Amino acid sequence: MDWVTDRAAQDDWLVVLYTESFEEQLRERRGACYTELNWIQETIVSQRDPAALVIVWHSGELIARLNPTQAIDLRTVPSDQQPSVLIDHLRLIRERDSKRTGYRAERLPDPIQKPAINSASDVVDFARYNFDVGIEQYDASLKFGNSMQRNNATRLLDMLCEHYCENDIATLHGWVDAGCGSGLVGSIIKYKADSHCPRSYEPLQKARIRAGFDYSPRTVAYARRNNDSRAYTDIFRADLRNIEPGYLQKKTGTSWVDLVIANDVLHWLFTPDAIARAMRNCRNMLRDQGLLAMTIASSGTGRIFFEAYHKVLSGVVEADAAMNECVRGVWSAYTRNPIGMQSLSNVVRCAQVSGLRVVEAIVRYEPVTYSSTEGYVNDVISYGDQILMAPLADCDEKHRHDVWRRIGSEFKAAHESEIGPGKYVHDQFVIYLIAQRVQDRRNA
Repeated sequence: MDWVTDRAAQDDWLVVLYTESFEEQLRERRGACYTELNWIQETIVSQRDPAALVIVWHSGELIARLNPTQAIDLRTVPSDQQPSVLIDHLRLIRERDSKRTGYRAERLPDPIQKPAINSASDVVDFARYNFDVGIEQYDASLKFGNSMQRNNATRLLDMLCEHYCENDIATLHGWVDAGCGSGLVGSIIKYKADSHCPRSYEPLQKARIRAGFDYSPRTVAYARRNNDSRAYTDIFRADLRNIEPGYLQKKTGTSWVDLVIANDVLHWLFTPDAIARAMRNCRNMLRDQGLLAMTIASSGTGRIFFEAYHKVLSGVVEADAAMNECVRGVWSAYTRNPIGMQSLSNVVRCAQVSGLRVVEAIVRYEPVTYSSTEGYVNDVISYGDQILMAPLADCDEKHRHDVWRRIGSEFKAAHESEIGPGKYVHDQFVIYLIAQRVQDRRNA
């Protein structure tokens, strides 16, 4: 390992020696190894030319999110042969990296300006601002821990592949990842096609157009920088609220695609009317019989936590004498549903009024168990602080920390009163919907 770390210092590699201890702590999201990997991830994403993360697989079972196909597997290599094996693998990594082209070196632009909040519609722009400011932390939350977005995307893509298989669809002209974020959907498609289930993912991987767009400038730059494997053919800036086929043509060379994917995106538009307009824009980018596939946070998710959150934060908003009445009203309403959760009936209706025929629509219960309520609150803060503390965006860090402490205390007390002390099971409900563009609106 001394030789490896010496080489890492010269070649911008970050090396993790993976053992059973590492495996246990990553699964339980605790301990020095988990903290170390989060630090490494933060270091990687914050570099102008991000370093390569090298996993030296010494023992234990490598969890899927660390990509076993990229690890250097030394579990069965005799100790006297390990240096030469490492040299060969690291040489291949260096050669691969030297051939990288495209977006990797793109620098992230400065964050967009924080929008003024004068009406309820401005909250959507504030969500855009929060993603723009926090793209590095958001991407880290996808790679490490029990990421809802990553798990949802994988299930949605599996559903799509089943649909294509059942309907004997072997080729796609193109697909678009709407609200692509840091490139999660494209990376899953690429990884699955290259390793786990190549035949079922072939229609997605072999599509001529594999495009992604997002409304956040820094997120677009970040996704381009992540796109070394060419999971996407095109990544560009656009907004689901107003994108048109002509703009898609300008950016990709085609006005219509076979599939639009929107993974955990549309609930950030908050209202059913805004979601329906965005779904109509998705429909307009689809060929006849093309599909919109989406996930969206469902009502009921994290009920005990969000009740405690609303109780504390609405009180803070009401007590803020510096806030004018209009803004106070916006933020008071926001605290009731800060992530835009929707009901299944609302989402189905949005699809229908948008000219789509619903092929499948379900709510899945996907609970996540935490050792305590404190563990869940810490997890929320790590990826959702900007979003959930949006009403306090102008407050200092000490005040925000105190509010989080109060939310945690209220949440713990409510959980112990209703469920009892001990582990916290986070009730997570997710809507999965696949809808089809039909030529005759009357059949929608």
